[in-house]
Amino acid sequence: MSNIIKALSLAIVILLVFCSCQSEKADNIPEFETVYTSGDLEGIDITFLGDFEKFFGYVDYTTSYDRLAERIKEVEKTYNCNISYEYKSNLSDLVMASYAAGTDLCDALYMDAKNFRMLCAGGYMLDLACYADIIDVNDSFRWGTRNILEICGYGGHLYGVTPAAWVDKLPPLYFFLLTNNDIITRNGFNHPHEYYENKTWSREIFSDMVSTCADPERGIYGLDTSNAFIGRMAVYSDGLSLIDSTSDTPQSSWHNSIVRDDLQWAADFVNANREYITQGGENYSEFIDGNSAMAMPDISKFCRKIIYSTAVKEYSIMPFPCSSASAPGTCGGFFSTGIEIISMPVLTTNEKETATVINAVFAPMEGLETQDLLDSYYSSNLFYSKTDLEIVRNCVEKSRYNYWVEKVFTPLESIINDVMNGTSSPSQAIEAHIEAADEAILNIVLPNEEGLQNYFDN
Repeated sequence: MSNIIKALSLAIVILLVFCSCQSEKADNIPEFETVYTSGDLEGIDITFLGDFEKFFGYVDYTTSYDRLAERIKEVEKTYNCNISYEYKSNLSDLVMASYAAGTDLCDALYMDAKNFRMLCAGGYMLDLACYADIIDVNDSFRWGTRNILEICGYGGHLYGVTPAAWVDKLPPLYFFLLTNNDIITRNGFNHPHEYYENKTWSREIFSDMVSTCADPERGIYGLDTSNAFIGRMAVYSDGLSLIDSTSDTPQSSWHNSIVRDDLQWAADFVNANREYITQGGENYSEFIDGNSAMAMPDISKFCRKIIYSTAVKEYSIMPFPCSSASAPGTCGGFFSTGIEIISMPVLTTNEKETATVINAVFAPMEGLETQDLLDSYYSSNLFYSKTDLEIVRNCVEKSRYNYWVEKVFTPLESIINDVMNGTSSPSQAIEAHIEAADEAILNIVLPNEEGLQNYFDN
């Protein structure tokens, strides 16, 4: 009988919660700006739990960490509240256990998207509609662009935002090209950005760079990556979305003939350059050590490693080249997880107060209150030129969440692997897996896309 009473109590709690809603370089980090208004939260404790070991993902004893600590103190003083952050290695399990017990675990969560999305699928997260009057998701500078926020949505409901206005929180887009400009130019090529700026960057030039810059006898590679990553970007660099919008019935865009051509190009490219590709996956040690002309990493965190590498004198960011079927300059990509998300568990009892604190803590930094100012910081402290950042922004703008956690990407990855392993032609691989891809699009991606439209002004 006690279990029944406990279950009924939990159901009532959850119902009340939902009813409350209506449905060197790197050290030059400025002070945070206090842009919020004063308000008395009467000494309330606002607790954050996170699956990042360090304070909101920042490494302690760095300027970023110190400025964040100052911001916390300012918000505590302004709002008369106490803010704490604690790392939990088993955070997902704790959230589920507190839900089952009907007890309030914490006020807010700061999580990697992978664990966050699994909790969303289980119904453990609080709909952002409960505090949308405080957190304005249309403020893309602060909380992430609409396409990035797709990773914060599940089943057509939005459950969180990203700390987009904070320093070093660029979305982890896969897979840019990073170039070692010393190797590139001494092998007779122009500075990589010249090809981008005059719109002559092509798969032909890229392939020529890979083979020409490699020197197997000296242990120099043309490209530090894996065959699978090349196959992915051969398709995504043409700017294709997940859903074929031209079809009467929603289906995967991988029905498009461009995909078959892209996959065939990728297979031919690998076969022609096999000895010049490291097959190092996401390690990239050869590039970091100055032994590869190019690499294909996630940009946002990897560039920090390069800045402190004495083996790479200067790097540039380039988009993976699109095919001749796309307009020159087309760029795109995808992201799976690795994005940091701010959210609340469904049993949070102080959602308004917590949202107020989130809005204050994650305000922009002083001197970086606009996108232009933040971009200027990145150009001076992370990248070597404004063109690097322009390429990043253009690619991020065209990127999509690939629904990796929900396994929407699984049939697409099976197609890529079959082709890149040489076990199937592009047509055979697509035919074998496209039905599963269409089903995932219809049941997972489309409902989420349509539901999330209700959270934005346009």
